[in-house]
Amino acid sequence: MKVVDAGFTGTHRYSFRVGEKARIVGVKMVQPDEGGDWRTCFEVEYFDGKRDYVPLWDPDATYDIAKFHEPTKEQIEIERLARLMCEKAHGSGSADMIVNRGQLPVIGLTGMRFILPGPFGQMPLWQDFMQAARTAIEDKET
Repeated sequence: MKVVDAGFTGTHRYSFRVGEKARIVGVKMVQPDEGGDWRTCFEVEYFDGKRDYVPLWDPDATYDIAKFHEPTKEQIEIERLARLMCEKAHGSGSADMIVNRGQLPVIGLTGMRFILPGPFGQMPLWQDFMQAARTAIEDKET
């Protein structure tokens, strides 16, 4: 018999760190609000040590579970650098924010700014910095 760690990837546009892979490190009972109901949750850990708790029972299947593959040192450095660049450009905590392409500010005919509603795909803000981080790592190695 072989046993390996399980990996977790949030797939819903409002998932914490959507699309980013984490290791499932346990199952815990979590009470989100004092006096609220207890929930059985996966405890997941991201490459930078950040932990999150995700309800085990999810009728909408907003995550994928698969074999966990240990990230390479290069992958970890690229994600770390992308997060640093994002937070330098947009402020502390911005690397965990999501961007909805359908809700970007738009200038109307009257010159007023408004928000377009729309259920378009979302992604973490830090993903915009991934290519720059990859390039910086590749340049450093050459």
